[in-house]
Amino acid sequence: EDAPVRAVATRALANVAVPGDEEVLELMIKMCDDSNHPVRYAAVEGVAKAASVEGKQYSNVIEKLIEMTEDSESLVRQCSINGLAKVGHGHPNAVKGMKNKLNSPQFRTRKVALQVLPMLLEAGHKEILDGVLHCFQDEHTEVQKYACQVFADHAAKAKEKGTIPADLGEKLSAITQREDPLVAGVALESMHFVYEKGDRDAIMACVRCLKHESSTVRETAARVLGDLANKGDERAIGYMLPLLDHKMGYVRFAAVVSLVKLGIKGDQRVVEGMISRLHDKEIFVRREATDAIQNLAAKGDQKVVDALITKLTDTDERIKGSAMQGLAAAGNRGDAKVVQALVQKSQNEGRNLRKTAVECMSELIDAEDYDSLALLLHSLNDPDDSVKNAGVTSILSIVSRGDAQIIKMVLSTTVKHEDRKVRAAGMKTLESLALPGDRQVVEGMISCVYDQHPQVRKSGAESLARVANRGDTAVINALSRLLEDSMSDVRKAAIDSLMAIAERNSPNVVKAITNKMYSSDSHVRTAAQDALLKLCDIGDLEVLSFLKELLSDKEGHVRESTVFCISRLARKCICRLPSDTGCTCQAVEWLLEKAEDPDAKVRKATVEAFQAIGNRRDRRLADACRGRTKDTDFTVKSAAETALKMFG
Repeated sequence: EDAPVRAVATRALANVAVPGDEEVLELMIKMCDDSNHPVRYAAVEGVAKAASVEGKQYSNVIEKLIEMTEDSESLVRQCSINGLAKVGHGHPNAVKGMKNKLNSPQFRTRKVALQVLPMLLEAGHKEILDGVLHCFQDEHTEVQKYACQVFADHAAKAKEKGTIPADLGEKLSAITQREDPLVAGVALESMHFVYEKGDRDAIMACVRCLKHESSTVRETAARVLGDLANKGDERAIGYMLPLLDHKMGYVRFAAVVSLVKLGIKGDQRVVEGMISRLHDKEIFVRREATDAIQNLAAKGDQKVVDALITKLTDTDERIKGSAMQGLAAAGNRGDAKVVQALVQKSQNEGRNLRKTAVECMSELIDAEDYDSLALLLHSLNDPDDSVKNAGVTSILSIVSRGDAQIIKMVLSTTVKHEDRKVRAAGMKTLESLALPGDRQVVEGMISCVYDQHPQVRKSGAESLARVANRGDTAVINALSRLLEDSMSDVRKAAIDSLMAIAERNSPNVVKAITNKMYSSDSHVRTAAQDALLKLCDIGDLEVLSFLKELLSDKEGHVRESTVFCISRLARKCICRLPSDTGCTCQAVEWLLEKAEDPDAKVRKATVEAFQAIGNRRDRRLADACRGRTKDTDFTVKSAAETALKMFG
C-alpha cells in the first residue's frame, strides 16, 4: 500500500525479468493504472523494457502506451512516447492510434500525437506529412508551430524518397495565406521541396505573400521567390522591385538579394533599383546593394560609375572596398576619372583598402597610359608588403614583357630607393618584366647584389638567375662575391643562381662553391653540394682534387659533405681485380681511411660511398665494411651490414 515501495518494486521487476515474459507484461500493464504517478512512470518504463523482443510486437502493450500518452503527468507522457518509439515502430495500430489522436479535442494530446507519429515511421513517410498538413490548420498556435518544426525536418527527406503527396503543393499554397506568420513562413520555405524552379503556381503563391500583413512573411516570400523564379523572369522582377522601397530594412535586404539572383547583367531596371539602395539608411542593405552592382552593371555604365564613386567616401570600409570592385567591373579601361579616384584611395586608406584599390587599377589602366602607370608604381613604396605585392601583380597584368619605358620607370623609382623593401619589390617586378639578357635590367640587379641590406642582396641574386644570360661573366663575378656574404640565406641564393647561370666545369665557380662546404650552416653546405653535382661532370679530376683537400678538414660536417660529393662525382670502379689485390682508383684510395673517422656521420657516409663507387671484388672495402659492423653507432653499423651484401 506504500506508493514508493510499489514504484521501487515495479522498477526492480522490470530490471530482472526476461523480455517477453507474458506474466510480467500483464502485471506491468496493470500497474500503469496506479493512482501514484511515480508508479505509473516505473510501469510504463517497465512495459517498454519487457516488450523489447526482437521481431515481435505486442498489440496490448502498444494500445496501453498510446493510452498513457494522455496521462496527466508530463513525465509519464514523455516516457510513453519514448516507449512507443521503442516497441511500436511501424506497427499499424500505433500509427492509426496516433493519427486518430490528431483529432483529439485536447490540444496537448494533438501535440503529443504529432510528436510520436514521426517516431513510428521512416523519415519522410507520407503519413507524417499528411499529419503535419492536418496540424497546419490546427486552431491552437502551439500545435501549428510544432507542425512547422516536424515538416521542416521531414520534407527534404520526403522529396529525396519521392513520397511528397500529390496535393501537397496546393495545400501549402493555401497555408501561405494563413494569418499566423510562422505557419505561413514555413509553408513558403517548404515550397523548395515541392515545386521545381520556374513553377508558376509556386511563383504566384510567393507573389500573393508579398502583400501579407506580416513583414516577416513578405521577407520570406521575397527570398523564396528569388530561389524559385528563373533568372531574367520579367514578372518576378516586376513584383520584386517595389519591395526595394519597403519600410522594413530586412524586407529591402531580401529584395536586393533576390534581384541579384533574378537580374541579368545590364538590366537597367534592376541596376537602377540597386543604385537607389546605395544610400539606404540600413548599412546591411547598402552593403548588399553595393556588392550586387558588381554582378549586374554592364561595362561602361556611366550612371553606375558615378554612383559608385560617391560610395568611395562611405563610412563603412566594406562598402568602400565593394565600390572599388564595382568600379573595376563597370568602368572602362582608360577612364581617367575612375583611375584618379582609385589612386587617391590607394594612398589615403587603411591597408586592406589600399590593396583593393591597387588591384582594381589593373582593370582600368591602359597599357600605354604611362602617367597612370607611374601613379600605380607608387604602390611599390607602400609600407605594407601585401600592397607592394598587389602593385607588382597589377603592373605585370597591364604591361607587356619587355616594355622598355615601364622598365626604365621601375628601375628609376625602385633600385636606388631608400626603403629596402621597395628595392626588393623592384627586383621582383623587373624579373617578370624584362626579356632574358636585358642589359639595363641586369646592371640594375647587379647593383642590388652589392646592396647594404641582405634582403635586397638575396632578391638581386634570385632575380639575376631569371634574367641574366648563361655564362655572363659580370653576373658570375657578382654572385661569386656573395658566396662570402655574412648571411647564410644570401650565400644559398647565390649558389642557387650560379647553378642557373654558370657554365659546367668552370674552374673559378667550382672552386668558389667548393669553399662553401666549409660553412657551418647546413643549408649553405647542402646548396654547395647541389651546385657541384649540377655544374660538374662525373669523373672531373680537377673538381675531385678540390674535394680531396677537404677530406682532412677539422670540422666533421665538412668531411661528411665532402665524402658525399665524392661518392656522386667519382666514377664507379670497374677494374678487373684479382681477389687478393686492391683497386688503385684515386677516389677509393682517398676514402679508405675515412672508414675510421672519429665522426660517426663521416663513417656512415664513407660506407655508403663504398657502395656507390667501390669495386665489389676489392677485399679492402669488404674488410673495412666488416669492421664497421661492430661500430658503436647504430646507423654506421646498419649501413655497413647493408654494404657487405654487395661485397659478399
